[in-house]
Amino acid sequence: MSYFMTISGELPLQSFPPLEFLPISKGQRYVANLEAEFAAADGSPVWFVHDGQTGTSHAFVSEARDYYGGSGNIDGTQLLLLIKACIDADCGFRIWWPTHKPGAPEELAEFTTIEELPAVLARLFGEGWDVCLRRKRIGKTTALKPDL
Repeated sequence: MSYFMTISGELPLQSFPPLEFLPISKGQRYVANLEAEFAAADGSPVWFVHDGQTGTSHAFVSEARDYYGGSGNIDGTQLLLLIKACIDADCGFRIWWPTHKPGAPEELAEFTTIEELPAVLARLFGEGWDVCLRRKRIGKTTALKPDL
């Protein structure tokens, strides 16, 4: 398995070589099949962040995870730079490690501001979790689902 990252909304203006922002439908089938669910929950358009190497987001997310293991932070990593750009552009995003357990892309630690991120990461890693984050767009309003 590998890490995946999606971004919802208009992309940050910066580029992050070698990362590519692809319409989620252009990602591998696993992530492409999540498009409708993520668009409904997070807004659209939904982008898949391809690391330029693996067909997933694994290279840059695992690099940040490994860096955290040695330093206790992700300062200076490409992942942190991308997270900051997404927050500045009010993009929503998800980062997760797929499992065979239903609901894996939904069971994510949520945060809104960059100031909250260090505590969220410390809790996740302290409890032995992988990187599993979600940031909702502040400008995103979610339609209420009718009672059935």
